[in-house]
Amino acid sequence: VMDLNNDSGGALLPPKTDFTLSSNYIIDKIDSEKWTLKIDSTVTVPFTAKISETNPYHILVKADFESGKKYQLTVPKTTVSSFYDKNPESKRFDFEVDKIENYGKLIINLKNAPTKKYWLQLLDSGEKPIYQKYTSGSEVTFDILKPAEYIVRILVDNNENKYWDEADFENGTFAEDAYTYYKTAVIRPLWT
Repeated sequence: VMDLNNDSGGALLPPKTDFTLSSNYIIDKIDSEKWTLKIDSTVTVPFTAKISETNPYHILVKADFESGKKYQLTVPKTTVSSFYDKNPESKRFDFEVDKIENYGKLIINLKNAPTKKYWLQLLDSGEKPIYQKYTSGSEVTFDILKPAEYIVRILVDNNENKYWDEADFENGTFAEDAYTYYKTAVIRPLWT
């Protein structure tokens, strides 16, 4: 059965971000004209929704979310489709936009930055990517980060295909370059 869930990290949405829904099936089509987004359960708010270009399991909902306000997103049944199924029941997602002062900022300056484009990732203690940017140059800024300790990793896109290619033992090709900086970056609220 197709199911939709809040993939924005719980009931608190980080400021200046999109609200993200995830599905257990690849999403083919959405009919967001039937959806409603309300602030404080009374006033309807204009929004746009689209399937993520980088992850077909995600729907990104964009609106002018105000810090400290509570929102309700209602997704009626059969308005999200995959190739195999539609969402069988209506769902309501309640969330609040968190305050900017609960987040930190990180600026990374690379002395020997890769000459090709690369992903700069911030990993948790289990080495799972929490934040990432696909960029070039020697300075990378993350404006809104949850307070925590992060490991910094760079994955270089040597062939610039926007995909980090792993090693291929069958064809004898090496993985694209990867660099990990194990000294943790400590992020605190209201700190840069």
